Amino acid sequence: MLLRCISTVLLSFVFGLYSQLALADSPAELKGALCLIKSDQEQIVLVRETITNKLSLPGGTIESGEEPSLAAQRETWEETGLVVTVGKQLGYSGKAVVFDCVSDSDVIAFHYVNDQHQHIMPAWFAPHYGIEVNQVLLAYLEGIQPADYRFPAQVADILKLASRATEHNITFIEQASQAAPTIHQSELPYIQSLQQNIANLPDQIRTVLHQFFLVADAIASPVLLILALVFAYLHYGRNFAAKLVFAVTCVSLLGLVAQIGLALPRPFVYIPELQLAQHFGFGMPSVSSALMVSVLGMLYIQLEKVSGEHAARRYLSVMFTLPVLQGFAAIYLGSSFFSDVIAGFVLGGLIVWHFDRLERKIGSKLDDILTGAPLWWIAVLVVTALGLVWPRPEFSYWLSIVISLAAVFTFLRPRREYLNLSNRQVIVGMSVIFLINMLFSMLSPQFDSSSMSSLILQATHYAVLILAFAIGVVVFEKKSQTTID
Repeated sequence: MLLRCISTVLLSFVFGLYSQLALADSPAELKGALCLIKSDQEQIVLVRETITNKLSLPGGTIESGEEPSLAAQRETWEETGLVVTVGKQLGYSGKAVVFDCVSDSDVIAFHYVNDQHQHIMPAWFAPHYGIEVNQVLLAYLEGIQPADYRFPAQVADILKLASRATEHNITFIEQASQAAPTIHQSELPYIQSLQQNIANLPDQIRTVLHQFFLVADAIASPVLLILALVFAYLHYGRNFAAKLVFAVTCVSLLGLVAQIGLALPRPFVYIPELQLAQHFGFGMPSVSSALMVSVLGMLYIQLEKVSGEHAARRYLSVMFTLPVLQGFAAIYLGSSFFSDVIAGFVLGGLIVWHFDRLERKIGSKLDDILTGAPLWWIAVLVVTALGLVWPRPEFSYWLSIVISLAAVFTFLRPRREYLNLSNRQVIVGMSVIFLINMLFSMLSPQFDSSSMSSLILQATHYAVLILAFAIGVVVFEKKSQTTID
């Protein structure tokens, strides 16, 4: 009943928010319109989708009453930032019609080529950059791998159609740093210098440092954050865990809204060779840095309350070092500017300060509010509204999270403030979380051809992790109560 309720609400939101994607996966109702833009060097423009992380031609769903050619033109502008004139119909790819499209302006690409020998194109100004599309690429026809294309069976058709497309002259550039804001222009040389200095080190040292920074950057990953929340529940109780998860929710949502509003790209967008890790979308403020400061800051305050100021200070250096290390790693990997990280630190610090101030003011009432169902259902409404205003996948993920939390505090309602678990029980619980995470990782490639299915799978991933832990807590409570009786 609980899972049915959650899935019903989530599916209703997702289908409403991404109705275009849903219709595109329903061949009986709609067809798509695609643009094939070809260079004079046997290359075509492709987009890498945000949800599936697969390649496809720019284009999308034909809206009701819309001419296919206009749909292709509109979708191409939204996804690539290119204004095109739609020419002749080249043929079909699956249920989508493919047009020969000619760009009204110069087609610009970076000289730099990625590991797949594809040129990256500037596209941060495209309306759907970071929403539907992570990258726009200029790919050599002979280098397109079916396994990397959203519909592998259609690659052969695309290659045939490309032989009849109009050829463009491509303007190649080294970098686009002059298009960055002044503050970011001043930071780019330092990031380049940092990467160059590490690249000049002996091979073994360089490899170790690079792997170390990748691990440091991953400290703020969603799965590790969920494990941190589990740790908080086990050591500091239900009320503190609820406070921490609400703080994480606030930081993430405020950070996402700020990123959308500021729309400031990451360093590698201006200089593609700076990208050493898979991060996409906008970067100001750094949500990862904000999360690190907020989580560790609240843990420090709680430790100070429980163990005293003297005991807490022994961990202060570690709690200070971890956010700095993660932020520095993000800078080295080309994912964040210095200013992005600093802005993230400020956002996280403000959240910690406000929560501490609020708790001092209203005391235990804050615990009652945070462990009550009304607050979390209000959060569901807020996230739904944000997703409708800004249709980004991240809001779908957060919707699934807050729905699962609202369901936990409405239906499961953990009663005990503290859990006295044995080491064996803790290990079993952590193992279950890792197994669930591995299961979703294994399932993900099976849904790559459907944006809607991929979106639902990824959104459900975090909800299932939270529900699995909550159900485990309730089961333990019942067993403990039975033993006492």
